[in-house]
Amino acid sequence: MKRQAMAWAAAALLAASGARAQWEARVLARLDPDDSEESQLGGLAGLGLEVGEGLTVGAYLSAQTVDRDLPRKMSEMYGYGLFLEYDLSYGYDLMPFVGLSAGILDTTGPSNPTAFHTVGTLGLKYALSPVLDLSGSANLHWADEDLFDYEKQSVVEWDADPTDLTFDVGVRFKF
Repeated sequence: MKRQAMAWAAAALLAASGARAQWEARVLARLDPDDSEESQLGGLAGLGLEVGEGLTVGAYLSAQTVDRDLPRKMSEMYGYGLFLEYDLSYGYDLMPFVGLSAGILDTTGPSNPTAFHTVGTLGLKYALSPVLDLSGSANLHWADEDLFDYEKQSVVEWDADPTDLTFDVGVRFKF
């Protein structure tokens, strides 16, 4: 009975916010300047719902080629998870935002680790029209495994890092 009441309350809250809620689809290119020249670009796609004034929640998928497994051997890193973003609206076309996401990173290659992954984001959106924004952000990643930016420590030893800094640029469509 409690579960049903909670489910109905959540549905009523979503329906009440749906009267002014707006969906947003995002497509972003991701640049990782610390990676090797062959693997600096990746991508991210997401779908979010504005649930309050300037507050958006949603889900994302990401993909990136990385050199994390062995020197000069590429592998792919796929991610999926949930995000929360808050717009700091000042009434201008250029709008700063902050975000937080959490999910899973899954890699291919010799060691195939899967890791919990969080990202803190600080960015700007520029409104081209009421339904289209340009977006740019800096993202600080943290994973519970050493997945990022392999560096040589000695003649035979390589060491990775659980943190990474990336930059996203792309578009957001509101509907």
